[in-house]
Amino acid sequence: MARSTDVLIVGASFAGIAVAYSAPPEKRTLLIDRKTFPNTPSTGLITKTTLDLMSSVFPFEIPLAKHYNDMKLIFKGIGEVELHSDEPFMYLLDKEAFFQKALSNLPANVEFIPRCTFTGLASDWAVLSCFQDRIEVKFETLIGADGAFSRVARSSGLGTVGSWLYGYEWDCYAQNVRDITFIIDPAIARGYGVWAFDNGSTLSVGCAAENALKRGQLALISQEMLDTDCEPVKPRGGAIPVSGPVNKRCIDRILLVGDAAGFCGPFLGDGIQTAVLSAQCAANALASKGSICRVYEEELKAKQVHQYLNQQLKLRRMWKHISGSQQASRLLMFVIRKNKDNMLQQLNLLKASPGALGHVLLEMISAMFK
Repeated sequence: MARSTDVLIVGASFAGIAVAYSAPPEKRTLLIDRKTFPNTPSTGLITKTTLDLMSSVFPFEIPLAKHYNDMKLIFKGIGEVELHSDEPFMYLLDKEAFFQKALSNLPANVEFIPRCTFTGLASDWAVLSCFQDRIEVKFETLIGADGAFSRVARSSGLGTVGSWLYGYEWDCYAQNVRDITFIIDPAIARGYGVWAFDNGSTLSVGCAAENALKRGQLALISQEMLDTDCEPVKPRGGAIPVSGPVNKRCIDRILLVGDAAGFCGPFLGDGIQTAVLSAQCAANALASKGSICRVYEEELKAKQVHQYLNQQLKLRRMWKHISGSQQASRLLMFVIRKNKDNMLQQLNLLKASPGALGHVLLEMISAMFK
């Protein structure tokens, strides 16, 4: 079977959906996803900056399950500090409701095909396997929004993600975590750790590890880190890119967005904000009359996507070094305690303004001497 489209988007997670909503309405757009219902292993935790960004892209109210004002930061074997913000510093996206709304309100120029896999390129055609049928699609522009192990990238010769962490999340029926807890333990992943938060009905627990974990290890993490003996429910996972943007994101009429382009924060592990930002950049490139690749790169620069990710790369290197040393970790915990009244706002500032790193570091240093 053969057909044609102006824009073919592979992957219907946050980046792919955002491109579909942002693409020029005159462009016939085909959105495919290998799953029956698009979803993502993302925690769904977003800041006010990301919430506002999503609200500017999607013509419906973004469904939220919960918001958070408090966070406990634990340095395993060293100590802990409680952080508070008068205003919510984090929101929990209701992912299932979001994707249901997104699919129900797709623009008139967008067609969605589930259970459809991109298998490769044949000259100027994309080869798809949809419901076990082979479909060849003639396209003007192909957009890879298919995650860290992008088939679009591998098939087209574009850059691929260089390094990643194994991200896991599962539910626990426990009530010993009030809001958000983050545990730094170098034994699991240098520069990363374990997180847990009340999702409104159960406890969501997750970790980013340098090695693949088995189900029994997830239960052990819940027990050792959170002092709760619960069997992991609905375990899920995915790759968290931590190597920064891939070197080659666009060639001719093919470009990458979101995790496929390495646009995931190497420090905070936050991919939703950069997924939506890169989708906007891709849509603006589609609407331009110039070179798609040139305009795409100009848009990424204008929206400070690279600056934001490079800032996070620096923070990750610092954090990885510090978390591997007990002495450095104790010093960092002292600094955080001195800044505990402003720490959550400072983290949000770093997400909202990539150029704020120097200002935030000066504030933290100044607080040490008060």
